[in-house]
Formats: sequence, structure tokens, C-alpha cells
Amino acid sequence: MKNQSLYLLAFITLVFPLFGELNKNQRNVQEQLQSITQPTPQEGMILNELANLEEKELQHALNQLSGEQYTSLAVAHEITGSNFLHHIYASLRPTIITEPCPYACCSELPIGGIWLQGAGGQTFINNCKHAHNTLSNNYLVSAGAHFIYDCDLTFGIAAGYGENHLDYHRDGKGKSRYGFGGLYGLYRPLGYYIFADLAYGNSSNTLKRHIQLNDLGFASHSRPESHEILGYIETGMDCFLWDLLVQPFLGLEGNAIFCSRNKEWGGSPLNLSVSSHSFGNVYSHLGAHITMDMSYLLVSADVTWKFRLNPAHHKIAVRFQSFGDKFNIKDVKRGQSYFEGALAIVTPTCRGFNAYAEISGFVGYHSAAYQGLIGVKLNW
Repeated sequence: MKNQSLYLLAFITLVFPLFGELNKNQRNVQEQLQSITQPTPQEGMILNELANLEEKELQHALNQLSGEQYTSLAVAHEITGSNFLHHIYASLRPTIITEPCPYACCSELPIGGIWLQGAGGQTFINNCKHAHNTLSNNYLVSAGAHFIYDCDLTFGIAAGYGENHLDYHRDGKGKSRYGFGGLYGLYRPLGYYIFADLAYGNSSNTLKRHIQLNDLGFASHSRPESHEILGYIETGMDCFLWDLLVQPFLGLEGNAIFCSRNKEWGGSPLNLSVSSHSFGNVYSHLGAHITMDMSYLLVSADVTWKFRLNPAHHKIAVRFQSFGDKFNIKDVKRGQSYFEGALAIVTPTCRGFNAYAEISGFVGYHSAAYQGLIGVKLNW
């Protein structure tokens, strides 16, 4: 017991001078460790290893202990859901960026269609004051069907499946499996369009959290689950500039994500209990679609300013299962503004097959992503 008390005294002596250098997540972990008044032999070893770490290594160790990986997991869920909404838009891009035919030729236009798409890309959540780097390698496959009523009104359903492989560098790894279902509609008369979609998503995740304190290592495992409701609405108008169709548009995107409570195993005494939590975001979209018609091929580019209308941070309450009380961890502080871009090559909409391919992405404060997408559609 005497040696354990000396370990605790050494830890407190070392960390208190660094108090001003620690971020909120690190300070919260520090407070929980300092609440251990009668450490077990294993807890005493942990405190001893922490007391012998250099300043930067100590700060990193406190990050590992905090469970910050769960906040990056939530951000990855939001981005994947937004990608699914974009898949639905991509299936209708050939119709949106093509000037409608006069009603006299409605008999030549498709009355319905089915489509299939595949996409893959990467998401980067960059280091900031509260949390460290995360890399997500992801893919998403989607399919849908729709019918066209009275030439200019489209209704459809869509489904998707995707996976994210998350790399927290030396702090752990994770894998997420997603399923999505959605409804969508498009009104496309002459001169303007209105597009909207609404979707539900579910994800099953596995997370392995690494904690390395010199030669003392731990690995905590968990299987968190989440559900998401999300939607998007956009309206734009047709303008012509030389041979270009320019469509300035305004959109509104919203989501609500619900994450279940979960308990870690395998890393005792540093396993965490993670409380159920939810968060939502609302974004405005202001941009333009710019399209050049090359007879048998359409080349289309998107430029968008995406702005978050609510505060960027969300918190998750966690607790060490063996000691201490609940404390909050924050996610990477992302900015309010994002800049999105896309470049697509599309074959014109007609009966029979048409195909399309695009590359798209966004960049923002402490986060960025890109993906490549290809799709085919059968129209009749």
C-alpha cells in the first residue's frame, strides 16, 4: 500500500504542473485518475507508468484513456449518411441537368427507371486540440427504382449498404457496417427543379481502443450501434450562359444520429462505459451546377458552400468501469463552413441504358473527404 500511495503522489506531482497545457478531455481523465485513493496493484502500475512519461507522451496517454475514438466514430456516421443522400441525387443528375423536352415529345421520354451505383473514398478527420487524427476508408453500394408521372414528376425508393474501416493510428481501429433506405422525389418542369429525399440508416460497429503506457499495454473492445434519420431538399433554376446550363441552387440538409449505450471489455481496469447519446446538425447549401452539353455526353461540375447552422461540438458522457465518475469527452472541433465540389460525366437521359461517373469531395476545418462514383441506369 505504501508503494501504491507513492505512485499516486508521483502522478499527481507530475500532472498538476501540466494542468494548463491539457485540453478538456485530458483534464477530465486526469480528475478521474486522481480520484483513486486506494489503487489496486494493477491501478498502481498504471499510475506509476503515467508518472514516468514525458510531457507529450503523457498528454497522448490521457487522450488514449479518454475514449475520444467514439466522437470520431460519430462524425464518420454523419459523413456516410450524407454520402448516401448524394447517391440518390447522382441517380437523378441526368434529369436535373438536362433541359426538359416540351410536352409535345413526352411520349419519347422515359416513364421509369432502375439504377445501381458503387462508390469508394476516404475521409480525414484531422488533429486538433481535443482529438487526434482519424482516417476512414469507405465504400457504399446503392440501388433504386422510380417512376415518372406526367413527364416532370418523379418518385422513387432507394437502398444502400456500406462499410467504413477506421484507423485511429496508434490509438486503435474500428469497422462500421451501414444499411440505408430512403424515399425521393423530383419535380422538373421547364425553367427550374425541386429535389428532395428522406432516409433512415442503421450501423453496427466494432471498435478496438489501444492504450500503451511504455511497456504496459491494454486493448478495450466494444460493439456500439447507431441509428440515423436524415434528409435533404434543394431547389434551383435554369440559366444559360453561352453553351452552358448554369443552375444556381439553394439546399437544406438535416440529420439526427442516435447512438446506443455500450460497455467495453478486454482492457480492465481501463474499460469505459459509454452512455447513450444523440446529436443532430442542420446545413445550408448554396452553389451552382454548371453543365456543358456535348451532344452524346454531358459534362457537369458542382460548386457548393455548405454551412452548419448549429454549433459544431457535441459531447459524449463516459465512465471508467472500475473507478471514478462520469465525465464528458468532446469531438474534433470542425468549422461551420465547408466547400464541396464535384465533376461528373453523364450520358443523356433516354430510353435504354445511360451511365455516369463522378468524383466529389469536400474540405473543411479539421476534416476533408473525397469519393469516386460510377452508376448505370435502365430507363423505359
